[in-house]
Amino acid sequence: LGRVSMDMIDVDLTGADALVFTSINAVAAFTALSPARDHRVFAVGDATARAALEAGFASVRSADGDLFALATLIHADGKGLTLLH
Repeated sequence: LGRVSMDMIDVDLTGADALVFTSINAVAAFTALSPARDHRVFAVGDATARAALEAGFASVRSADGDLFALATLIHADGKGLTLLH
């Protein structure tokens, strides 16, 4: 079974206007791979949003813990944005 080393991964944010995080673990994984903190963030819930804020993201919106609410939030506030999930 092969292993993937985190330093083998390059996060290319070219063209991405905002990031979508669906868990605290996703925030942790992204921040371990990339120093970028200047993108808008859409988070599935308050705990994920808090993790993103603590990681240094300034523009964070929370969908209050529900994927359907996240989709609604992105539909309302993310129109025209290129998202990276």
